[in-house]
Amino acid sequence: MEMGKDILAVAPDGRPCAYQLKNIGGKQLTLGKWRSDLEQQIVALVHNQIVHPSITSNKHHRSFIVINGELSEEVSASIDQFNRGLRGRPKLRTIVKGDLLDRFTKLGSNFWPPDISVEFKLLLELLLVSGASALPKEKLAALLEAALDFNRKKRSRARGNVVTRLNGAAILCSYAIIRFQEANNHVAEFEAWTMLFAHLLGEAERNRAGKSAWLPALELVSAAMFNSLGRLADELEETNGRLFQGDPITDRYVVSFRATTLVGLLGLFGLWRTRKGIPHSAKDDFLRNFAFDHADEAKLWGEAAAPYLLAAYLFRRTVDASWQSDGVLMKVIRAICVSNHPRQGSGLPSPYYSADRIMFNALRDPQHAIKESFAGSAYTLEGFFHLLVRGNWKQAARQLWPDVSRIMLYRFEPEEPWRACQWRIKRGLTTQRQLRPKKQWSELKIEASDTSASEVPKLFRQFPLEYLAFLFVYPHRWTSSGVRWLDAQLPPD
Repeated sequence: MEMGKDILAVAPDGRPCAYQLKNIGGKQLTLGKWRSDLEQQIVALVHNQIVHPSITSNKHHRSFIVINGELSEEVSASIDQFNRGLRGRPKLRTIVKGDLLDRFTKLGSNFWPPDISVEFKLLLELLLVSGASALPKEKLAALLEAALDFNRKKRSRARGNVVTRLNGAAILCSYAIIRFQEANNHVAEFEAWTMLFAHLLGEAERNRAGKSAWLPALELVSAAMFNSLGRLADELEETNGRLFQGDPITDRYVVSFRATTLVGLLGLFGLWRTRKGIPHSAKDDFLRNFAFDHADEAKLWGEAAAPYLLAAYLFRRTVDASWQSDGVLMKVIRAICVSNHPRQGSGLPSPYYSADRIMFNALRDPQHAIKESFAGSAYTLEGFFHLLVRGNWKQAARQLWPDVSRIMLYRFEPEEPWRACQWRIKRGLTTQRQLRPKKQWSELKIEASDTSASEVPKLFRQFPLEYLAFLFVYPHRWTSSGVRWLDAQLPPD
């Protein structure tokens, strides 16, 4: 009973409107196509009265033909002739491809109806992202926070409410990352599951929910994190650990970034396999060889790379008992001290700057230029230095101390501990601390022996591997106490 009408509407002045829509694939509507497919429908569109219980006006309706292409000159002339023959009725109007594009451009982000939820908008935006691109962490975090209603003021201790929110957020996240899964973008998938784990844990801790309410969901997400790392390892093993992709000449600019990321991710996977008690296989040999073969290619391109190098160190010492494992620590400490020396250029970008931003800045992209100076400060230095002290490298620590003590140590503490699981925190305290030029070894040993993890969210203390993964995605949540705790939780034996 369409009678030539696809959409019915009422204009602000009360006049009924009827629309006929035609998909011509963005091409030009020819006279032959007009006569064979549309002419009879247009007659019905214009002349047949609208019959619908919600349209009570006795006025003649306005008629529109909408196509996602353009009109040929012959069709335009035919429509003009048709309109001349109308008596007492509004003329047929046309809306073509150019009109539609112009309207959509002007509407922009306001194209969404106001009653569509924030989650739905963000979900659709994530579904439109290329699966081969980097994970848009800001958008995914906003989606998860909206789904979990992090902005509500009151806690909800009712088990049913917490379970519903946790499961709902997990389902939403699984839809949001479909494009990355289809593209076999294992790194982006791993990062998405890690962000989901952090948000679910934050929600559980915020509401002080019982273990039975949050453990099933967290275990499922943890398994998804592990499995995505496994698929990444499988893909690298099939290519014999090749780091270059596409043109080696242009790809050489990103190899060090890729090497650092992959050495850290595969190190975490190796630690995870050991923790799970998986029997030794050829897979473990590949992980060991990859760590050794690419150790020199992994670079500290910014402090956001620190968690990857931490994982590389924690894994390497499980497969290499020589001093070279601890040499990774010394290398990183020296790199921070040299790059961030108070009189040394702009320094290494802080953990708040991603690999993409740093890489584009290095390539002189004006849109990604980093104008801030980081000389004389560091967020991650103390954590690495404490690991050196915990390894009882007294002479190495003595040699490094003059340079370490010149660096101002930065630390951020959220207003509420559970909010450390958020991507961005509105309220918190950033502190700066200058070390003394001289310090007793006994004092350093006492500081480095503290593994209470006071700055790690309480529930995260049950998940050391997931916490290490969390630092990969949230390097700006790095704390010295968290690093010392990981060192104690993931011993070499």
